[in-house]
Amino acid sequence: MRSLLYPSILALAFAAPAVAQENLELGKMWTFERPPLAYLESEYGFKPSQEWLDSLRLASIRFGNGCSSSFVSPRGLIMTNHHCTRGDISKVQGENDWLNEGFYAKALEDEVKIPGLTVQQLVSTETVTDRMNAGVEDG
Repeated sequence: MRSLLYPSILALAFAAPAVAQENLELGKMWTFERPPLAYLESEYGFKPSQEWLDSLRLASIRFGNGCSSSFVSPRGLIMTNHHCTRGDISKVQGENDWLNEGFYAKALEDEVKIPGLTVQQLVSTETVTDRMNAGVEDG
């Protein structure tokens, strides 16, 4: 009996995550070219239009070395996940403890810039398939 206990626990440890991921692709993280439209409609009663999805795509930003973020104001204020800024916060907080106490800028001039941080935004898309195909020889 004891000889089967360890292999059984090990098998369960590997099987549980696989079973839990049954619908992982739905509604969590997805690419703009393959949004989970049926899931969004069945789960939330929401049927986004292509225009809405295109607008969302253009509001999305790559923060730093690859975190996702998005605009939350017309003046360029962006929002991202806490773990994406943790190292940057410690560089600019000075004697403060913003990681535990937080920070709030009452005015635009009170905003704190992170030196060296870059963000990237997709500003337009263009279909170039016909031009590319015209430049490729058949065969």
